[in-house]
Amino acid sequence: MTEPIVPSRISKKSLSFADYCSLTFSGIICLINIFFVYKVFPFWGIYEPVVGVSFAFTLLFLLAPLILIDILTIARLRWRVRARKTPESKKPYRIMILMISACTAFVFVGNFHNMSMSSPKNNFNQFIRQREYIVKSVKSGELKGNRNCFQFESQFPREPINCMEIIELPDAYAGLSRSGKIELLKEANSIKIVFTHSTYGFGDGRATFVYFESEKGQSSLPNSRATQLRSNWFLAS
Repeated sequence: MTEPIVPSRISKKSLSFADYCSLTFSGIICLINIFFVYKVFPFWGIYEPVVGVSFAFTLLFLLAPLILIDILTIARLRWRVRARKTPESKKPYRIMILMISACTAFVFVGNFHNMSMSSPKNNFNQFIRQREYIVKSVKSGELKGNRNCFQFESQFPREPINCMEIIELPDAYAGLSRSGKIELLKEANSIKIVFTHSTYGFGDGRATFVYFESEKGQSSLPNSRATQLRSNWFLAS
């Protein structure tokens, strides 16, 4: 009487030291991609552009080398997949290929978002609610600067008001204006609150979002070339 043939279990081949080294290196590349996007192309929270660094420099010396490293790493992982004998030994490499491909796409998404937010109008439209909150806090006296122009007005009611105040933004809103600071210009019949939008380039590309409110409710900035964005909001350069 013959015994039934039972297929023997095939033992999974463990990964070699070279496999672990290759996968560890690939994991480091993934972390570099994520860190790169977090520092250079952030697209969560309030966007804070880089000042004094040209976009061409970032593209040529930071983005291009990283993308090249990603491509070479993926090519190396694909070669390792073809060299593996069993599906079990191929699986970790296929997972790592997927992860690095996703990280590379992540870099591109961050890059395009960065380019979009470098446009003052795009930046303004995305964060108008946050800027209006800051304006409300300044007018209510919740946010104060080095001089406190509203208090200055109450202390000297008979003197003409002409006061400029530098106000430091809360940390969560620091990206709304260069260096995390805004300017309040208070006159007898009007207030201006100026947010400076940083731009790429080797010069001081100054573009400002100006909140202007006058006693008579005027809708334009006097003696200034400006483009109206919304009611009481203007873009000046």
